[in-house]
Amino acid sequence: MLRSGARRDPTCTAAGCRSVTNAVEKILPAREKLRKALMLLDGGRTERGEEVLRDVIGEAAQGNDEIALVQGLVCLGALLCGTSRGDEAKPILECALSMRRDDDMLAVEFARAKALLSAHGQICVGNGTFMKTAPA
Repeated sequence: MLRSGARRDPTCTAAGCRSVTNAVEKILPAREKLRKALMLLDGGRTERGEEVLRDVIGEAAQGNDEIALVQGLVCLGALLCGTSRGDEAKPILECALSMRRDDDMLAVEFARAKALLSAHGQICVGNGTFMKTAPA
């Protein structure tokens, strides 16, 4: 925020601001990036939200942050289902379920992944919902 009387640096271009934004993103913990991805998705920026979710998953796996990893996997799986990419979502959701724990910390995420996977024999029609397919 600029102080009263301060002037904006005329050299701050859109590309320069993006560069600063990208540098800040690299130091954000995976859970903070997950929040950012959710805000992007809520704001309708689906492609960018998906990119950030994939970053979250990679960083959480490297940093051994199992909570952010499972949350990122399930969120990405739901996004893929919501954009009619159920076949791509299936291995992601299966990966999330393979990390199942006995505590309640991730119970909601595991239940969501299980529900999405149980509908895999159906067609993703958007917003994580499915329509039964006709038997072949």
